[in-house]
Amino acid sequence: MSHGPAGVAVFATGSAQKFTSAAIEVLSDIVPALRGVCEIRLLRRIEATLLDTYVGRETGRRVLDGHIRRGEVETLQAALFLCDLRDFTVLSNQLPPGQMLDRLNLYFDQVVPAITAERGEILKFMGDAVLAFFHRDSGPADSCGAAFAAASQALSRIDSLPHAGTPLLAGVALHHGEVAYGNIDSEGRLDFTVIGRDVNLVSRIQTVCATTGRPLLMSSQFAATLDGQRSRSVGRHLLKGFSEPIELFTSDSC
Repeated sequence: MSHGPAGVAVFATGSAQKFTSAAIEVLSDIVPALRGVCEIRLLRRIEATLLDTYVGRETGRRVLDGHIRRGEVETLQAALFLCDLRDFTVLSNQLPPGQMLDRLNLYFDQVVPAITAERGEILKFMGDAVLAFFHRDSGPADSCGAAFAAASQALSRIDSLPHAGTPLLAGVALHHGEVAYGNIDSEGRLDFTVIGRDVNLVSRIQTVCATTGRPLLMSSQFAATLDGQRSRSVGRHLLKGFSEPIELFTSDSC
């Protein structure tokens, strides 16, 4: 008796004589082996689906491929995307937990499809924030173009939501740079994430989104890669942890 997921095997024949006794005996002999192979393949598919759901498509593939050693990292050039819900603390203080959870889910239902539609990799849900990256082998212009399209779509979806009372508002920070992508944390509990100066920078840009109320801000590196997209400078800003002011850009289309 199998203890794995339920399954069924179907055998058919084109013979007018149907299955012979010898054929039935052969099929009966191979059923145990076939059951084992099918269960392994089905469990592998379930594992892949669970990892895709909880840690992301690319990260899940890497975990299944055995890249689970602490300190095993890869350097990537990627477009970074950080979206944060505006006034989360105020909403949390005003709404019961159940209603706040519904609002969060509604917010994520606008942001996540926008990212996945552009083949972005969601790394983390940090409370009300979503961190994702976009990496294209074709280069920075395509990576940033995909991230910009995801940001535009996410903000448009949020803006078009019907609301009663306090509307949902969000800000998206975009940057392109180099990240270390891999496993960190303790030996007993690992996290697949991105780290590095450029991850810190996109986080600081997100802070400016919050303080200025701008829905979209980009670094100069990101804005310079946008092919045919209009961007304009909003001045230089002194960001915590960075010695020199950083020029930031926005887009009239968002």
